[in-house]
Order: sequence, then structure tokens, then C-alpha cells
Amino acid sequence: MALRQRAYDAWFRAVHGNRLIYNSCWEDPHADRQLLKLDPESRVVMITSAGCNALDYLLDDPASIDCIDLNPRQNALLELKLALLRDGSHAALWQLFGEGWHNDFERLYQGLRGDLSPSARHFWDQHTGLFDRGGRGSFYFRGAAGDVAYAMHLLFRWVRPGLRRELLALLESTSLEEQRERYARIEPRLWGPVLRWFIRQPFTLALLGVPRAQRALIEAQFPGGVPAYVQDKLRYLLTELPIRDNYFWRVYLTGSYTADCCPNYLRAEHQTMLQARVDRLQVHTTSLSGFLQAQ
Repeated sequence: MALRQRAYDAWFRAVHGNRLIYNSCWEDPHADRQLLKLDPESRVVMITSAGCNALDYLLDDPASIDCIDLNPRQNALLELKLALLRDGSHAALWQLFGEGWHNDFERLYQGLRGDLSPSARHFWDQHTGLFDRGGRGSFYFRGAAGDVAYAMHLLFRWVRPGLRRELLALLESTSLEEQRERYARIEPRLWGPVLRWFIRQPFTLALLGVPRAQRALIEAQFPGGVPAYVQDKLRYLLTELPIRDNYFWRVYLTGSYTADCCPNYLRAEHQTMLQARVDRLQVHTTSLSGFLQAQ
């Protein structure tokens, strides 16, 4: 194995062995739910990630959901969300995960701590600062994926402030035609040498959870490698799909959601239903194969 490959693998293991990676799920639960067609007899086994999508699936009334993740920090994040739902305080849930910060999380956490597993308590005892408003200003700019989002935030804020304003305006587009017009103006300036360099760096991909095999597959199958692949997918996203309700991109551009552009678990109208069903969801720190073999 080449030295570069070994270095990438070592960096990937270091990131994933010591840090919270995902602070929000990137997969669209609406598309999943349309395909899965969950019902009261459904038993779901899934990867935890940030837990957003597991909570979304609860809205379809499945019999159970088992969330599996090798990273105990991801499970600790989901456990915190479950504790908040059990507690019934939508205001606190929204402040933490809608706004991305809380000015007294330490006090709030002490009231929730008893509902967490020992592993989750161990994590949150040491990481209450993830919700501090100081410094990066948002939970969504922390963690490994948050590092990348924050680096982009700084790039657009301090190096290309005009471009950042146009990207934020793009989020408010009311039609695909308007999106296409705005992105056509933005794209040539967005994809400059700095961004292309940043995206192709091994440390960036590792922070985003992209293993070497996946990176190699993209580079082998897509002319131009990872930067061209991302540019192509971003162009499709921003010109062919409505952006106004795309909360995945909003949170990483702004560090927060809005009441009408956020995951379902944050919507006030779903709180009573989720609170009633939250105990159907179980969290397991193991591999997917290990969990299935134990059943």
C-alpha cells in the first residue's frame, strides 16, 4: 500500500475514532419513507448517524427502530434528542437543534443526564461546549463535518462576502427558474482554485466521512475527480430541485434552520406524536453485522 494511502487511512481512523462526525443527517428521509412504506408491523434497523432520520421514520408508526452505530458519539447525540423529546420541551429542543446553540446548556443537560446511558453521559459530560454560542456560533459548525462547514463559512464570510450574500439569497428563491438564474451567476465565482483545492484534500474528505475506497471509486468513474463530481451534483441540486425547503444545505450555509425549513422532528406539530413513540427506538453501539448476528 502506498504511503499516501496509508496516511489517508490513518487520518480517517483518527477522525472517526475520536470525534462526533455527523451533526445532521444528509440523507433525505422523505424519499426513504416513500420507498419503505413503513406501517405498524415494520421493524427498522438502520445506521444512527445524527438520529434525525430515525425520528422522522417514527412518524410512520413502525413497531420498532433499532439504531446502530460503531461511533458512540453519534449514539450519544441521538440519546440527547430522545431525552429532550421525553421531557416534552419543544422550546429547548428547538433552541439546541433548530438554532444550533443554547446559552445555558449545562443547566439543561443536568436535568436530562439521568435519562442517558453511561456512554452518552460520558460524552456529554465532556462536550457541553458544543452548544456554546461563542466561537463558531453553532453546533452545526462543530464536529468533523462541522469543521468543513465552518471552513466554508469563513471562506465565504471573509474572503468572498459578496458571494456569501448571493448564496444566502439563493436559499430564498421561489421558483426553479429563479434558482437557475442565480446559480448561473454564482457558479463561475464559486468554483475557483481555492474551493477545488479544498475539496480534493484527503483531510476534507475524511472529515466528511468519505473512506478511501469511496474516494477512489469517484476518481475512477468521474472525469475531473472529486471536485468535478461535487460540482456536477451541486449544479443538479441547485438547478433541478427546489432549494427553498432544502434544510440540508440551509443548515450548513447559515448554521441554523428556520421553522418552515427543518427536519420533521423539530416541527412543533409532531412533538406529541414523537413523545408518545420515542421508546420504540433503541440505540446500539456495535456494527450492523454484529447486531444482526445477535438477534
